[in-house]
Amino acid sequence: MVLMRWTQRLRIPGTARSSPISFTLRRFLQRMRTVMIAARTNSIRTAFNVAHLRKHVDVTSAKADQQRQDAELLQTAADRVTELSQAVDANAHDISGMSQRNLGAVSVSLQELMAVRERMQRMQEAMTGFSSTVHQLAEGARAIGGIGTTIRGIAMQTNLLALNAAIEAERAGEAGRGFSVVAAEVRGLAARVNAETEEISQRSSTMIELVDVTASELRKSTEEVQGTLAEMRTGGTNFDALAEATTGLRNDVAAVLKRHLAKGDNVFDQNYRPIEGSNPPRFHTSYDEAIEPALQAIYDRLLAALPGCTYALAVDNKGYAPAHNKVFSEPPNGQYAHDLAKSRHKRIFDDPVGAKLAANTRPMLFQSYLRDTGEVVNDMSMPIILNGRHWGAVRVGLDNQRLQ
Repeated sequence: MVLMRWTQRLRIPGTARSSPISFTLRRFLQRMRTVMIAARTNSIRTAFNVAHLRKHVDVTSAKADQQRQDAELLQTAADRVTELSQAVDANAHDISGMSQRNLGAVSVSLQELMAVRERMQRMQEAMTGFSSTVHQLAEGARAIGGIGTTIRGIAMQTNLLALNAAIEAERAGEAGRGFSVVAAEVRGLAARVNAETEEISQRSSTMIELVDVTASELRKSTEEVQGTLAEMRTGGTNFDALAEATTGLRNDVAAVLKRHLAKGDNVFDQNYRPIEGSNPPRFHTSYDEAIEPALQAIYDRLLAALPGCTYALAVDNKGYAPAHNKVFSEPPNGQYAHDLAKSRHKRIFDDPVGAKLAANTRPMLFQSYLRDTGEVVNDMSMPIILNGRHWGAVRVGLDNQRLQ
């Protein structure tokens, strides 16, 4: 507006056009006006941008303050983490020290436990030997009782003969008087022998009863010791190897039985059909021939792999063995000694040890016994459960020398 007023004032009255000076000045002023308008526009924009810039500065300043506060909190947290790290480090040292002390205590306890196990093992071996001695003593006592019975019978017959001799001597009169005296002495001697024999018989009966009670108590004590030893698994021993082998056998046999059960074979069949001409008695069932090859292969693998193993087999809960190791599955030849030792497949092992392990449902049973073939064997057994039903057990025999 100022420039326009200046331009109007430079016009010369009474003339139709402006002078050259005024024209030049007007053009200058117009340019100045344009420049000033542009400057004003730019100044407005600058002011606008400055206002925005101030706003951004304020926001940036606020954020900087927040970052400073966050940095202070972070520093505080870092200091706390450092303190906690130091505390953890101290606790770790304490735990390490305690672990070292505990490790030392455990090592001592393990050594003591091994020593206890060795002593219990020796005690078990001694009890096994004593059990055999008691068994022999019982057999000897029974034999003495039998001899006493025989002697008593002889004494009674002698007494009858002496009585008959006395009667004949009376008939002979004076000639038989001397013979009558001898007959009387013989009769008296027979009476004394009979009385002594009766005493021997009574004492033998009492001794047999005591021996039987001792054998029963000894068997229970031996089983308790063996059960304790069975629970003391320390690893790396012959006993542990036996336990691991028995576990593997149990799993493999159970798998075969389940497979045949799924196929429809009644592996729970206990309708034992006698095999003609077998002595000791052997039996067939509805399933024994179907599973025998697979079971025998499993048994023989274990027999070959486990040092000192004397047998490996499975029996149902009545003691029936549908299969056995190949070495014990020879055809019978009619000779009892051969068939007892070599034709043991398809027999029912219902002796006290066999019956107990067949009916057992505890995780493990360990027994030492005298086999019907004459050797002392350690027997480990584990139950077989099929679909929640007790089928029987696997049993593995180990030479007694392997556990010494």
